[in-house]
Amino acid sequence: MNLYVMYFLGNERQMREYLLQRHHLVLDKCSGKKVNNALEAAIEADDSHLTVMASDTANWNVMMGNSAQCFDELLTDQLSAASKHGEILMMLSQDVTGGLWFEYHKDGDLRRQWICIEGEVHANIGRPLNDIDAENFTDCVDIENMPSFATLTKLAETITGVCFNDLQTSGVIYQID
Repeated sequence: MNLYVMYFLGNERQMREYLLQRHHLVLDKCSGKKVNNALEAAIEADDSHLTVMASDTANWNVMMGNSAQCFDELLTDQLSAASKHGEILMMLSQDVTGGLWFEYHKDGDLRRQWICIEGEVHANIGRPLNDIDAENFTDCVDIENMPSFATLTKLAETITGVCFNDLQTSGVIYQID
């Protein structure tokens, strides 16, 4: 699965500002295509599509897309800027590299980042967010017991209150020009 998921706490304003800054995408002016299963649509989408949806749980808004959209050296700075008035949790899974990556931003700062590619930890910045983070996302990973995307979604669920399986609901896909 090649997928990234971003959770934005608060109103949709942060997500819209991020989309405008990063992708020059103004949701109000773009026509979107409604889909019945946002998670499935995001997994199957090519690099030019984003799935955007709101969650009724804990006031988090969710954006998903193909993981290729995340490989930009400015991503971390843009997420920090977009988090000036709230929280952002970004997580990524990529099959090709066996990569797992997550970042947590709050009040304009990167608070936590963990990146593992091909079994090697490339970044472990900040204090663990909770027990799941402390137990699984460390400097050393045992290739046999390496954290999985399921572990990452469990971490996200404890932080956001949004159940990953609940993302299999209707949403809207927007194309990035």
